[in-house]
Amino acid sequence: MNGFVQRVRRTITTFRLLEHGEPVLVGISGGPDSVALTLALHRLHHPLHLLYVDHGLRPESAADGDFVDALAGRLGHPSTRVVVTPTGRDEAALRDARYAVFEAERGGRAVATGHTASDQAETVLMRLLRGAGTAGLSGIAPRRGPYIRPLLEHTRSEVLAFLEGEGQGWRHDSTNDGLDYLRNRVRAELMPLLERLAPGFEGRAALTAEALRVDREALESLGHGHLLQHGLSLAALRAVPDGLRVVILRLACPVAISHERHRALAGLIQRGHGVVELEGRVKATVRAGVICFEHAAN
Repeated sequence: MNGFVQRVRRTITTFRLLEHGEPVLVGISGGPDSVALTLALHRLHHPLHLLYVDHGLRPESAADGDFVDALAGRLGHPSTRVVVTPTGRDEAALRDARYAVFEAERGGRAVATGHTASDQAETVLMRLLRGAGTAGLSGIAPRRGPYIRPLLEHTRSEVLAFLEGEGQGWRHDSTNDGLDYLRNRVRAELMPLLERLAPGFEGRAALTAEALRVDREALESLGHGHLLQHGLSLAALRAVPDGLRVVILRLACPVAISHERHRALAGLIQRGHGVVELEGRVKATVRAGVICFEHAAN
């Protein structure tokens, strides 16, 4: 078995992404990452269904869909093409449109996407630039519900080497050439600089994200246990380390809490009285020695 495919199998086993022979819906663009993912899962004998989401934003998108259909036919798997009209052209809107299609089409199957260690490193850098805590810097998880990333331990250069060794072509996404999106700028400008300053940075950044993810999951497990045993008792919150208290409040609060608001909540917990205004008209108050999150009245 090819070394690349063996490592994909190891990733699947390590993170318990799939059972042997489990059917998979593959989100495929025709680009190198998703094509390599398709070939690897095919070699591992998973029944596949290839799903191509056409946002209709590029003149070559229909030809990309034809490429996906031809690849599926050659490998003996079914394929589906869905044309969508996203609400915007930014990365978040396009991602939301894709995942809405994935949800509609998956039918109880796992959905595999072609995120790589290179994507992981780029994601960590983007979140660092925007400001993030442990949750953000832990990057892309190998599994999130039904969504799995079997290539998360492979870099983009390894993906390309695998495809070239197989004589397998791929499609080029012209939107990756421009510098309008932050990810494109990180990929084209920042990553090459960091690789020159610290060769191997890409792989180490991905490993760091994985280490942070493991730490975060451990803290969240402790946080859930605390909530089950103590709820949001002020006395109990005062007794835990700051890092665990931040996790507990994040798990309990219905909206995201900024670093500034976490500091305000820490003050509220120490005082034992007062109100802290949060996002989405949510406020934190103290009642009978317990923190309460509630929506403010109109």
